[in-house]
Amino acid sequence: MKNSSEVDGYVCECRDPQSYGKNCEYLLPMGITFSQTATAEIALIEANPTDVQVYGDIICCVTLVCNSGLLCLDWREICDGVQQCMAGLDEENCDKLEFNECEHDEYRCMNGMCIPEEFFLDGEFDCLDWSDEIQYYDDANCPLEEVSTRCDDRICPANQYSCGDGQCIFNRFDFQIMSQIKRECRSRREQYFICETHYINGDKSY
Repeated sequence: MKNSSEVDGYVCECRDPQSYGKNCEYLLPMGITFSQTATAEIALIEANPTDVQVYGDIICCVTLVCNSGLLCLDWREICDGVQQCMAGLDEENCDKLEFNECEHDEYRCMNGMCIPEEFFLDGEFDCLDWSDEIQYYDDANCPLEEVSTRCDDRICPANQYSCGDGQCIFNRFDFQIMSQIKRECRSRREQYFICETHYINGDKSY
């Protein structure tokens, strides 16, 4: 289709509903929408809990270059009170957030962020850590959502583990505890690169 706003420009529409990208060069692995793909991948991971590292993958985005082991650093893990980088770069100068002062007409979020006072308890999450509202939304639904600032920009509260997609859990190793009440990442991010959870032909690989 010719783009009339540019002399030599074209606007292209991908014929295959599974394809996307500037030149339709990418293809969704399952489904014809992102939501369908995310739902199918989560179902595949949940159906194969001992093969998480086979049926899933973690997308790494470089936010802070540091040695954090095989599991890449998620931007939500910066200034979360837990040192992930070997040299501690992810927790440098974070104390400044604790002493941040807001104006008299602002509300101070638990993470030090300031928002207008009228945004407090207005029904919408304005603090990145969701501390300005009663948490009525189940963050376990975040991995299944399409682009959503509510989930994509969320920072986990102190002492909680980030699943990398807006969901937060209290204990990364909760899945190893024999209990009926468990809070796991739907993406199983907390189980990545933990060799005890990866089985090959019925044997544990260490």
